[in-house]
Amino acid sequence: MSSELQRKHQDMDPTAIIEHLMKMFATQSMTARYQLSKALFGSKLIVNSLVGPYVNHMIDLIEELEKLGCKLGKELSEDLILQSLSESFSQFVINFNMNKMDCDFHEMFNMLIDYENQLASEKKKGTVMLVGNSSK
Repeated sequence: MSSELQRKHQDMDPTAIIEHLMKMFATQSMTARYQLSKALFGSKLIVNSLVGPYVNHMIDLIEELEKLGCKLGKELSEDLILQSLSESFSQFVINFNMNKMDCDFHEMFNMLIDYENQLASEKKKGTVMLVGNSSK
């Protein structure tokens, strides 16, 4: 604590000090929470961007919000990450939800990396899905 801050609080009891400090810094906390939640809820993976750094960033935002006392919960946090992925991950999202995966963020992160690698290898092989009707 700075010497000026110590002088201001020298005649206060601990409860009063805590209340005063909370009032002083509450606005900063609210602003930080707002900025973090804005970044989190507004995030969207850009097509052809790597999923790893993106999901790491999302996890960091969620953990920072939790440090500020804003607990989103596991399910909502997972949903936010899944909903922010690009359309190329739609099959992953369907499988994840249908199989009711129970994993932590880091396991989800690894699954997304594996899926991205699988997509890349299929693209390199030139796997093409043909859709059409057969008229005889």
